[in-house]
Amino acid sequence: MLLLEGKPIKEKIENETLNIVHELRKKNIIPHLAVILVGNREDSEIYVSIKQKRAHELGMDFSLYRFDEEEKEDSVIETIKYLNNDKDVHGIIVQLPLPENFDTNNVLSAIEDKKDVDDLKETGHFAAPSPSAIVEIIDEYKIDTHGKKIVILGRGRLIGKPLEKILKARKYDVEAIDTETKDLLKKVKDADILIAATGTPGVVTEELIKKDSVVISVGDEVNFERVKDHVEALTPTKGGVGPITVSLLLKNVAIAANS
Repeated sequence: MLLLEGKPIKEKIENETLNIVHELRKKNIIPHLAVILVGNREDSEIYVSIKQKRAHELGMDFSLYRFDEEEKEDSVIETIKYLNNDKDVHGIIVQLPLPENFDTNNVLSAIEDKKDVDDLKETGHFAAPSPSAIVEIIDEYKIDTHGKKIVILGRGRLIGKPLEKILKARKYDVEAIDTETKDLLKKVKDADILIAATGTPGVVTEELIKKDSVVISVGDEVNFERVKDHVEALTPTKGGVGPITVSLLLKNVAIAANS
């Protein structure tokens, strides 16, 4: 079984980013990422802390703007507009998911295109980090896609939908599915390459997958111990897609500061 580790890809991307940051610092420009965090979800807190740690390690500035769940949406949007006008801030992200009382599209639309380093508005100014991380794994490990059926389990705005678009542009045979998809379990079982992006821990087990398939788990959707002996290649429980995603996000910030 080939272990699809993210570390070598992450390190390559971070070296590229460090070079950009080094050149920018010669011009007294420090790439700066601002993060909007609403509520106190434990997983969101973890993701934000990881981004902050890596940003500082790469020589970047990082600002965190916290809001209570009960905060008015207008207050968050006003903060985003303030950051849009701050020339020293080069990237803005809103940590998702937002509380149910927020209109996610409305909040995200407030981010200026040239600072939308997560590409959640799909303007194409930047490569979307999460989907791009999966493409990096496919390319780095030379996963054979010719004549293969690729299934993305999950159709969310962060990964499923944009990844399907990227892979279709490559002329791959790909379909993003979710709980509303007809014959969902059959489609998962028929996948030569399965990309699990549901956000539900341990949902993918050996009974659901094709023997000797390639399985990429965006988070901890795959039960590693139960699946590892049934696949040709598999991402680790930790150190797979996640670290690459963060490195690509911060590279986007450096690119934004350099533009």
